[in-house]
Amino acid sequence: MEKGICIFGGERAMKESFLCYESGDSLFLIMLDAVLHILEAPANGQECVKFQDQEIPVQDFCRRFGGYPREESRYAVLLKAGERIGGFLAEQILGVCELEVERFKVLPREVRGQANAFLQEAAWVETAGSYGFLVDSEKLF
Repeated sequence: MEKGICIFGGERAMKESFLCYESGDSLFLIMLDAVLHILEAPANGQECVKFQDQEIPVQDFCRRFGGYPREESRYAVLLKAGERIGGFLAEQILGVCELEVERFKVLPREVRGQANAFLQEAAWVETAGSYGFLVDSEKLF
């Protein structure tokens, strides 16, 4: 995991690196150390991508939870969660951003709910001009 210390006016702030991506009308963040690889999204509604001679299932979380993508997903982001490998689709990948851990806010229980259990916190992403939801890769698959 990429970590750094940032000092502002004598205060120390821990920073972490995140992959920043869009799905539907929302911005999401996932810890960079959870990302295994980024591939082109599968074509024609296929639900798997081939990676190192393995078929890896990828999920469309936007559609799964009743959302509507603004455009077709262009990327399959593969994650390693423990011994499991899985993936999800992303319409846009905005890049890697470093955010101060202390700036994350816990999402209200009503927002998380059972369907969104993999979302726990959110933080303002200045470069995107939006809040990003932190995805817990361990709870995705």
